[in-house]
Amino acid sequence: MTNFGPTAVVKNFIDSVAVANKTFSYKYSKKGDAVGLLDHLRVMIVTTQGAPKDW
Repeated sequence: MTNFGPTAVVKNFIDSVAVANKTFSYKYSKKGDAVGLLDHLRVMIVTTQGAPKDW
């Protein structure tokens, strides 16, 4: 953990994926929330955890 925030590599990845008017937009929102523009794509979320088996 780097000062309780993401590392530079993770932040760079998030910044390259979350691009305004390409992956999300505020244009079609009613309440000012972000609206996703990639509804036609499938997503697979994979997580891992380094913890003991009996945890």
